[in-house]
Amino acid sequence: MISDNQKMQFLNGLCEELNTHGFTGSYAVERDLHTEIVRVVAAFCSAGPHRDDITAWDADQWPDLVTKINAFGRESRPDVCVNLDGAPFIAVEVKLLRDYWGLQRGIGQAVVDSVAYEYGTVFALDKRKLNPGKHQYDDELTRSLWDNYRTRIVIRDHYVE
Repeated sequence: MISDNQKMQFLNGLCEELNTHGFTGSYAVERDLHTEIVRVVAAFCSAGPHRDDITAWDADQWPDLVTKINAFGRESRPDVCVNLDGAPFIAVEVKLLRDYWGLQRGIGQAVVDSVAYEYGTVFALDKRKLNPGKHQYDDELTRSLWDNYRTRIVIRDHYVE
């Protein structure tokens, strides 16, 4: 059995791994990024001390192993899920940002995911070359997502000339 403290350590470690991983591809389409995120998450899950209890699943390849959420007349599921002892643990939404709406969609999907998963992560690779750095409401939104939906955001700039 994994304690709440160990769960938080795992989530923080996963977010750190996503924040420091060397993303070297051109990622012309979101599917390319999705494939790499699945590899990163699966490797992180299998390397830790709880590797026998934690599994990562790609929702496209293993849809029956990913908890679905039925809300507002639509069935959805996260891009990648991490299960703990077979139960929903972390939902990961993957977004390749070419416009502002991609991040909004990821955040909205994470809010829906939060009804079925203990924690969520929105991972966004930003190719927009727009105004990098912190903005007026970044901290407030980040706090609100954590306090209300147990969701973290990881945004990485990725400019390939």
